[in-house]
Amino acid sequence: MLFMPIKGLSMIKRILGAILLAGLMSATTAFAQARANQGTITVSDVSGTVRYRVGESEPQSLRKGQTLPAGARVTTGADAHVILAFADGQLVALGAHSRLLVRDFTYLPNDPGKSKVLINLTDGSLFVIMGAIGQRDPSLVQIQVGLKNLAQAPARAPGNDAGVVVLGIATLIQATQGRVSLLVAASNQSFPLAAGARALVQADGSVRTGLSSQVDAQAGQSADGKIMLGRMEALQRYQPAGRPIAFLISTPPFEDLLGELDAPGDVDAPVTAAAATAATSASGGASCGASCN
Repeated sequence: MLFMPIKGLSMIKRILGAILLAGLMSATTAFAQARANQGTITVSDVSGTVRYRVGESEPQSLRKGQTLPAGARVTTGADAHVILAFADGQLVALGAHSRLLVRDFTYLPNDPGKSKVLINLTDGSLFVIMGAIGQRDPSLVQIQVGLKNLAQAPARAPGNDAGVVVLGIATLIQATQGRVSLLVAASNQSFPLAAGARALVQADGSVRTGLSSQVDAQAGQSADGKIMLGRMEALQRYQPAGRPIAFLISTPPFEDLLGELDAPGDVDAPVTAAAATAATSASGGASCGASCN
């Protein structure tokens, strides 16, 4: 038959309209979910005196269940800690006498390649447990330790290993899961760390890598080293059951003033590095191939 009854056309139009409406509703829901997850950071655990600040606002006490936006600065006091749960499942635990700046966090579940995490540990201690972003593409998570006046951020070569950039501050790093590619700005050098290895970075850029026992022996010879060892050991008690830590970082403090939430005004640009591989063998390592400009 060449012609369809008008009644049949009407039914087809209704069916097509319903399909189109369902598609639009699905797309709207997906878009809303993506926006809801973008930049959401929740305080999953907090103990002791912990404060935060966004922009030029006054410092405020941080409470469990509270949400934070990207750009928040968090400071912990003595005998304090906080665990931040990122929308993709990533966990960041901050130890006592620490200062952290979440420079950027974007989570787009429907377009994960455009997701991003950029964290700056000014001083103190933290551990990172990877979420969906780091598990899918570790290079989307970036860690910076310390502050330094930079005319240009060091270039980061592509790679799937954990990445930590150290800027002019003594730092102790433990690779626990996956691999770490350590970039030391002061010496313009990079060092691969296999899971189970540690690195001790001195403020002058000199680096000692090896097994924990070897690095700990050298770190224990200085007061700052003993502080870093103590901080790293204390931080591990907050590891959630069943969630492996990717890596830990600790530094000696610049100061003990809890109210000092502002980073010193000498940061010209954030420094980036590849992030942690979610699950790799405990053996072997890989160089990051990155260099400072």
